[in-house]
Amino acid sequence: TSLTEQRIVRKGLAPVPGYELGVSQGKVFGIIGNREDGIPPDTLLRVISSANYNDNVWHHAVLIRDRVARKLYLYVDEVQAAAPVNDNFPYSLANDLPLGIGRWYGSSMPLYFQGTIDEVRISNRTRFPSSVTSDTVALYHYDEQSGSTVVDSSPYHNNGLAIGTTIVQGQSGLARTFNAADNLWQNYDLGIGVAKGGLFASYCFNSIGLPIIMAE
Repeated sequence: TSLTEQRIVRKGLAPVPGYELGVSQGKVFGIIGNREDGIPPDTLLRVISSANYNDNVWHHAVLIRDRVARKLYLYVDEVQAAAPVNDNFPYSLANDLPLGIGRWYGSSMPLYFQGTIDEVRISNRTRFPSSVTSDTVALYHYDEQSGSTVVDSSPYHNNGLAIGTTIVQGQSGLARTFNAADNLWQNYDLGIGVAKGGLFASYCFNSIGLPIIMAE
């Protein structure tokens, strides 16, 4: 079992606002802020699970940014995984960089994910795990039987490109396995159509290292 830091999802952060979801030492973490390269202003907010999840079983991870309550929430398997973090970051996380799944798309420290992802969903309003039913702006079921295209089932149809992943049986239907040397890029600007109330991002994963979920 790998305990190294791995990126599940990342969009922006350096040199623009953005967010990241990942796993480190078996714990799920989420980060939001305006950059992550040490150049001021360098404001980052982090939420980290208290439990470890590198157990090679399926988990559902969710990162929520509630801009009304001004809180960051992290859930794993519909249970709050960490105490909420006060969100005093005054800006939107929207940026024009691609959404990367399974690694950071930059050449420096890609921190590849090692494990299997069954579904990725991003919504443009704050939702809590038991009430995610609408407002979807990106939805990847990973049910493709062949090829490198990953279909976005949301009304926006922003398909992604899987590079080097393996199609396997998932928790529901098919899934994609990432072997710590592959990635998926998806060029959707989450600033489009994102409500002021917040953003909800949800992932189902089976991790050798561990997975996470995050939102704007």
